[in-house]
Amino acid sequence: KKRGIKTALTVHNLPSHPVYNGRNIWKRHMQKIYSEVNLLIPLTETTTDIFLRETKVTKNKVKTVYHGNFDIFRTGNYKTTIQARKELAILPESDVILFFGIIWHYKGLEYLLKALRIAISENKKIKLLIAGRLFTPEEKLYEHKDFRELQEHLIVHANFIPMIDVEKYFIASDVVVMPHVHNLH
Repeated sequence: KKRGIKTALTVHNLPSHPVYNGRNIWKRHMQKIYSEVNLLIPLTETTTDIFLRETKVTKNKVKTVYHGNFDIFRTGNYKTTIQARKELAILPESDVILFFGIIWHYKGLEYLLKALRIAISENKKIKLLIAGRLFTPEEKLYEHKDFRELQEHLIVHANFIPMIDVEKYFIASDVVVMPHVHNLH
């Protein structure tokens, strides 16, 4: 900014930042950054609305630009679903649901596990592929009752997925589910 260079910042997962001792520690630090940049870019209309409501930023400094293009993950290494599933040790006849990304409280995995219980009562071939690292040790994925009871329908890769491997997970899957939840105060 001091050199006259225009700057922009992507606003991502605004309402999900951690709250410690009843206060959002990010808000104070981020407000300073928001005041310094020229343009703020939320990725959805909902995030834009929340952002404008919860910050001191004026609307003319904010422009919604939808989430973006994921072509960067298309490496061409995986031509077929069968090839990707073989590498992930998934049977070809499985119906695969993918939950991908950092595993954190706001991602809604507990709701997906409850829905999975209902879905497998109608389709025993369903496999839920959970791929992404646990955000914090406090994430109690393995202690969740539904998680323990649904073991035969779960394939868990709870670690960082390198960019070179991201395509494999998506090609191996029939559907991607993102049951995000927001705790708006």
